[in-house]
Amino acid sequence: MPQIRLIAILFATVVAGGALPGVAAEAPDAPADLPAYQLDADDINLGAPDVAAERVAALIDQLGDPEFEVREQASAELAVLCPYAFRALARAYQQRSDYETLLRIEGIVQEQYLWHTLLKQHGFLGVVYAADQLPDGSPAVAITRIAPDTAAEEAGLRAGDLVRGIGGEDFAPGAAADAFRERIQDAGAGGTVTLNIVRAGAELAVEVTLRARPLAEYNAGALVDELNLAMQQFVAWRDRHFGHREQPRRRTPSTAVLEIPE
Repeated sequence: MPQIRLIAILFATVVAGGALPGVAAEAPDAPADLPAYQLDADDINLGAPDVAAERVAALIDQLGDPEFEVREQASAELAVLCPYAFRALARAYQQRSDYETLLRIEGIVQEQYLWHTLLKQHGFLGVVYAADQLPDGSPAVAITRIAPDTAAEEAGLRAGDLVRGIGGEDFAPGAAADAFRERIQDAGAGGTVTLNIVRAGAELAVEVTLRARPLAEYNAGALVDELNLAMQQFVAWRDRHFGHREQPRRRTPSTAVLEIPE
């Protein structure tokens, strides 16, 4: 059953100390000097060129720093540099032996692989909705609930709003709910859509910057299957690029005394 496989994978991730993406619903801000790339999920860098080796090497060294804040900052910066840093992280993973560094590399790699290959591909508005119609009989989507801390709340959408179309294009009869869902998802995280709304008889155009669908929302039907497939592809990709050490050895704890947050 897909649900059982998903739970097992997520449990293994938590035990390993990795964090899955999707908790933060906005894309990380990448440095302006990183070039664009074409996603290639079979390539170790997903089609992205390598970032400056010295830049990444210094951050990887800090993953095992005795100071907790230094380790956290290095993890955050490496996450922003992915997938441009996947190749360097793979080399470090094969060569390093201290447990803290290896666990942090595992977490960064899993988070960012799933972000770039799945989570950022789907826009998320954060509403409960149903097919409805306007007073003149035109098809519409009725917003029945706004989830807190979502793109919908940020844009000022309200329960009771009727969405008649997107980007000035009205929904076709009998297809409003499906068209609404597809247009939102296809726009992707960070994408912008303009919702044509009727509110208390007034016509409004509301621009919304979408976020990523949280993992908790991959909870039914095709979404569960999609997440399961992404996790299976990640495991195969990780084993291919990160799973073979140059010299097989036991993972050993760092000799440094690590600062543990309270």
